Amino acid sequence: MATTIYPVASTSSGTQSYAVTCAAINTQYKAVQALSAGTYSVTTSPTSVVAKVQFFNSSSLLTDVTTSSGSIVANLASAATYYVVSIDSSAGASVTVTYQSAALTGTSLSGTIDTITTTSTYNQTGPVYVLAYGGGGGGGGGSGTSSNSVVSGGGGGGAAVPAFVAAYLNTSTSVTIGNGGNGGAGNSGGNATGGVGNAGGSTVFGAILTANGGAGGNGGFNSGGNGGAFGGGAGSYGAGGGTTGGAGTAQTSIYALVKSGSNGGGGGGASGTNGTGTGGLGAGSGIGTGGNGGVSVNVGNAATGYGAGGGGGGGGYNTAAAGGAGSPGVVYVLRGF
Repeated sequence: MATTIYPVASTSSGTQSYAVTCAAINTQYKAVQALSAGTYSVTTSPTSVVAKVQFFNSSSLLTDVTTSSGSIVANLASAATYYVVSIDSSAGASVTVTYQSAALTGTSLSGTIDTITTTSTYNQTGPVYVLAYGGGGGGGGGSGTSSNSVVSGGGGGGAAVPAFVAAYLNTSTSVTIGNGGNGGAGNSGGNATGGVGNAGGSTVFGAILTANGGAGGNGGFNSGGNGGAFGGGAGSYGAGGGTTGGAGTAQTSIYALVKSGSNGGGGGGASGTNGTGTGGLGAGSGIGTGGNGGVSVNVGNAATGYGAGGGGGGGGYNTAAAGGAGSPGVVYVLRGF
């Protein structure tokens, strides 16, 4: 296939729009035209024509685009010295490259992080990014019976799922921090389900953001209690020699600009002869860590940090333990950027 050098002229001295007429199909036409870094639209006439355009500088290919339904956008990260055009049909069709906008160099955002842990009034104004967590859910209580084969641990409490918003504050803002949910009671009476853990409370930042709390873990009975959403570990079931509760699951913050780390669900409670078994591990670090699950004679561990679930209580021979409490919510505010 031939290559033709085609000097192009602006269609208007002020528009930075350049048209190449392609006399033949499947032929490369080199347009010698300096283009500054930025965004360009590439259009064909007629629009049924498919055009391929490669933008080059003196040392590299910058980008290669193909039109669809008569147009495409090309982003040039640096200046081009020429471009090459070809079409697939309609000999004599034109391909126009038009400047749209300049390429801007972004800078990494930085500012001040405020951490709000109590219900209060936030008095800062200006542009902000707000990241909030509700309270973590409480762990479910275990169930104890007179038969070691059917004892059951409670599920771990769930971690709060974060909420995020960008805003501009013009006045003071009321903040409500959600409480961590209480753990469910253990039930050692036989043939009875352990108590369900309470859900964590919602964290509210003015009228612009509400972050719900994590769900409580279910109580155990005739099977391990299910963990609360998000990420609570399931309680274990049966086996007098002792079992291991399910581990909690962590969620990593995708809002590292404001706060990095993770928060997680509580571990599930263990089942087994009194004092045996191993509670599941709570998850998360940097923001909140779920409590470990308990065994039949020990309450599930409370969560630490923010927005994490409590551990489930264990179940044993005629004894059962309560679930641990979830940790409270929190608000992180990035300002001054």
